[in-house]
Formats: sequence, structure tokens, C-alpha cells
Amino acid sequence: MTAQRDFSDVRDVARAYLGLIRLGEPGEIYNICSGQPRSV
Repeated sequence: MTAQRDFSDVRDVARAYLGLIRLGEPGEIYNICSGQPRSV
């Protein structure tokens, strides 16, 4: 078994946060990720 992680560029995460501030629903849970696992 190989460990995998999902790494995201901080600029993409910041854009996601801004989008959630504008359009997110209070009380909801959101996962911010690239969706592309990388072996470590």
C-alpha cells in the first residue's frame, strides 16, 4: 500500500475560500481539494 495525499496550491485554496464566502451555505461542510492524489 502506498500513501497518497491531495496537495493543493494555496492560490486555488484562497479562491475557493472567497467563493465560499460569497456562495457557501452557513452550516454546510465543504472539502477543498485538487481531487488528484499523489503518492508520497
